[in-house]
Amino acid sequence: MLKQLDLSLRPRCFLSTLILKDYKIKKIFLLYTYGSKRNGYADAAKEIISAKKGEIIGEYGCLGFDTYGPFKIIGGIAKGHPSEDEITGAVTFYDSIK
Repeated sequence: MLKQLDLSLRPRCFLSTLILKDYKIKKIFLLYTYGSKRNGYADAAKEIISAKKGEIIGEYGCLGFDTYGPFKIIGGIAKGHPSEDEITGAVTFYDSIK
């Protein structure tokens, strides 16, 4: 279906691109990192999925090294993330939804 992921896109943009092109995706999981934890991080993606009648079968998010925008000037935030424990958590999450 997808030959190559464009990793230059922000996660929300990539998901929007995927869903808005009307791929026949029915079951979707969210896997993402963030520079700082905040409520509702994936809400925009969930709205898109809901609008396209997709079913969210799981969600996993953790800290991730972030150099987006002004964070680049200071060398980024959340350095050292995702940690080994966070990566293990992502793998465990993925295994649980297969």
